Amino acid sequence: MNYKEYEKLVKMVLNHAENYYRDGSSTIDDETYDAMIKRINSYEALNPKKVLPFSPTQTVGTTPKSSTPNTIEELLDAETAGSNNNATNNANNNDSTAQNGFTKVAHSEPMLSLDNAYNDNDIASFIKRVDKESPAATYSVEMKLDGTAISIRYENGALVQAVTRGDGTTGEDVTKNIATIKSIPKNINCSKKLIVRGEVFAPLKAFETYNNELVESGGRAFKNTRNFTAGTLKTLNTEEVARRPLDAIMYELITADAAPEDTHKSRIEFLQTCNIPVWDNIRYCNNIEEIKTALAELGKIRKKLDFATDGFVIKVNEYPIRQELGNSNRAPRWAIAYKEEIKKGITKLIDVEFGVGRTGRITPVAILEPVELSGSTVARASLHNPDEIKRLGLMLGDYVNIEKGGEVIPKILSVALEMRSDSDSDSDSDSDSEQDRTPIKFPTRCPSCSQELTEFAGYVNVFCTNYNCPDRVKGRITYFASRKNMNIVGLGEGIINTLVDDGTLKSIADIYDLSEKNFSSRDGWGEVSYKKLLANIEQSKQMPFSKVLASLGIPGLGVQRATALVNKFGSMEAILNLTENDLVVVDEINAADIAKFLVELREPTMMEDIRRLEKAGLQLRRNNENEGENHNNDDKNNKTMPAKLHGSTFLITGTLSKTRQEFEKIITQNGGSVQSSVNKKLSYIIVGNKPGSKLVKAKERGVDVLDENSFFKLIR
Repeated sequence: MNYKEYEKLVKMVLNHAENYYRDGSSTIDDETYDAMIKRINSYEALNPKKVLPFSPTQTVGTTPKSSTPNTIEELLDAETAGSNNNATNNANNNDSTAQNGFTKVAHSEPMLSLDNAYNDNDIASFIKRVDKESPAATYSVEMKLDGTAISIRYENGALVQAVTRGDGTTGEDVTKNIATIKSIPKNINCSKKLIVRGEVFAPLKAFETYNNELVESGGRAFKNTRNFTAGTLKTLNTEEVARRPLDAIMYELITADAAPEDTHKSRIEFLQTCNIPVWDNIRYCNNIEEIKTALAELGKIRKKLDFATDGFVIKVNEYPIRQELGNSNRAPRWAIAYKEEIKKGITKLIDVEFGVGRTGRITPVAILEPVELSGSTVARASLHNPDEIKRLGLMLGDYVNIEKGGEVIPKILSVALEMRSDSDSDSDSDSDSEQDRTPIKFPTRCPSCSQELTEFAGYVNVFCTNYNCPDRVKGRITYFASRKNMNIVGLGEGIINTLVDDGTLKSIADIYDLSEKNFSSRDGWGEVSYKKLLANIEQSKQMPFSKVLASLGIPGLGVQRATALVNKFGSMEAILNLTENDLVVVDEINAADIAKFLVELREPTMMEDIRRLEKAGLQLRRNNENEGENHNNDDKNNKTMPAKLHGSTFLITGTLSKTRQEFEKIITQNGGSVQSSVNKKLSYIIVGNKPGSKLVKAKERGVDVLDENSFFKLIR
């Protein structure tokens, strides 16, 4: 990242902060915001002399609207203007009423943000910093509410003022609105001056009910409880505020002379005696191991709560130690927020590579400026197909928002359009020109073998149809030997690439020609290792015909379709002689796949591979009356299971507690079969969360619909 890009990112974060702290609306989710802050921190750590004084790492929240510049340029102008503007600024600040109708109030002590920890190493670093100053420190661990921060002042036993966080130094007086919240006492049995801080939130069930009623009456639902809470506190109509379901929990007592002992624990207990709502699940710990245990315990409780949380807060328990540790510009050094690993981030697209898969599919992969995401360094992201690049409007040199989910590599969510600019005239000396953004060019020839690429009807990707393309050969052999297919343990991708590159393997069938002479003089291979690999290759010959057929890597031919073909036609010889009309009657094969299926099956090199596999002793004929999936050669207890689902066909849609493959295995082990489309032969459809259009089609045909519990009852 260069200076100009850093400056733009600061502007983006300030805009998002303004929406949240001032207007009570969230324009991005927490993960994306945290990822932006993390990237800004990284740049500033490497370039300490270029840190902008108004960077979000140097401040809390946002400044009052009347004095907030709209652009980075205005912020810079304000800084360079210096003392010339002091008189004007001071005159403007004499008006203590903000433009939104709420009076501005200075906090007696700043309401700071918290630095974040995302893993055990981050927590350990925090503990180490504290221990360096005071080894005697103990800690509290509590949940972090996802609401709106508030500071409440009591005098002579009465609630006299409630102020929002604002910019951390100055907030807005929302006393009348806070007074409508039933859980916050208006009077307490303490005559001392108390300043307590906490979070206002909306209980989830009550929020859902309120939203439903709002929609039924023609209104628009609130997006989430945080926006709802922040927006409600900024509402001038107190009667409307009183109708909305708000609650509160206090987590800090600021007044030093209110508690009998100067610890967080004693102050929380004191607040309880005043009937002020506080956490009842705080854990107090002596070391990092106890903190980890507390986090695990609270994690279980957190899932059952009726309000949104945003991780956990770890604090030093003793106030004198807190004072020794002090604060940075924006956060206390005696506390840290522990959140889940960031799964979203923002980074720069450097290049796009086009890979060739085993089926010949050309897949674009984004090459990214490395960024830390979810505990690992990410430098690549999936782009899937040319249509996805066009949908995103992606160009080389763009900044992109990325997400790391369950995929092997992350995916790009969107282009960070705010990072683009219309002009390069203000470029800093270390800045990349906006002219570096260039369109992504799609190849017309295979990146591996240079053969002209081919389009197929029904597919958004283009394909290399050269069966002997080096990258296709590597992919095909890797797929064949993988655990879910022929399960040849020891024959992994790295070894396969080496054996293909040196000419030892040119096809799938070559696997069964491997012998000791191929390894005995090869670096890195001991006798025990290669003999074990050769034994695993020999053992794979016992795999059933359906497994062998599915492992050939024919486009569109997975285990379920292979099993259907094997059960219907019985032998490889019969399958090789199939016509398009023969395949149309197989329910599991879509019409769009038929042409490509036949082209691949009758490729001369494929035909030769099949002949050699049969000669090597692999199973190319159905041995059982009804072949299924319970054939993994790593199953130690490969017992025949009762065919409770014999004759029944299933379709799976939506997100379930187990993977689709696990459900398919359970079904086939119990004698059933799985198909991919709705037709007259379908017996049941298993439905998870967010089912697709197949559920509608199934209901129209009168197919029995099962949830997970109903399905498992069938096989008990």
